[in-house]
Amino acid sequence: MQAGSFALLIAMSWTAVQLGGREAVTYVTLSATLPRALLLLFGGALADVLGPRAVLLRATTVRVLVLAAGIAVTATTETLWPLIAVALVDGVLLGLTGPASGVLLPRLAPQDQLGRANSLFSMVLRLAPIAGSPLGAWLVVVGGLPVAMTAAAAGCVVWLVCTVHVTHGMTRPERAPQGPSLLRRSGDGFRLLAAHPRLRWMFVACFCMDLAFLWPAEVALPCGPPTRAGASAPSPRSCPSSAPERWRPPPWARRSPTASRRTRSSW
Repeated sequence: MQAGSFALLIAMSWTAVQLGGREAVTYVTLSATLPRALLLLFGGALADVLGPRAVLLRATTVRVLVLAAGIAVTATTETLWPLIAVALVDGVLLGLTGPASGVLLPRLAPQDQLGRANSLFSMVLRLAPIAGSPLGAWLVVVGGLPVAMTAAAAGCVVWLVCTVHVTHGMTRPERAPQGPSLLRRSGDGFRLLAAHPRLRWMFVACFCMDLAFLWPAEVALPCGPPTRAGASAPSPRSCPSSAPERWRPPPWARRSPTASRRTRSSW
């Protein structure tokens, strides 16, 4: 599902470039990332209250329905608003399922194998952007955004079936009569970072690494590659710059007026 999410983000960015240029890419990217970042703060607390099984099954089912509706809309219209709506809802649902899927790991792996399981889970999270970005670009070239959404929806269905099997038997946690509120629970992670300096600096280092290498490449990729035969790449008109650029001749073609007069006189 992670690879399909990154492939979908790349596919929507490419389509947004063709529809509205860099400004459209900004709207789609913000719609997909801001809700996801905000919901990540509350996703863990919500998984503690409702249980990871309930959060994952409900959010993934809604995501499949949203992608199915997006396929129908984007196949019949060429406007920007369906991309923004799908990116917004998809970002909210991914923000809810991210912490809930992380909660499953300690419940599934034995205590003595938890370190290896965590390493494997982190490897999957790192490989997902590497595999999903070129996959999304290839799907756009092959069949456009509806094909990319279909692939993402198929990945969600596979994830849903696996989740139903893996989380079978997990019940909803018992609700405490006077437990802390959801807002207070959402701040437990920040209080943990504040109490452990080494953990805090590791978190800052991981955040800076992802910020420097992951999102700039995803946002700039649709506007960067040149047009190749047999592939649809955004035209200069679809990626407008902040200021119009005038054509300038190459350096070897720029000659001073004196040199030009000398050349004509030699004739």
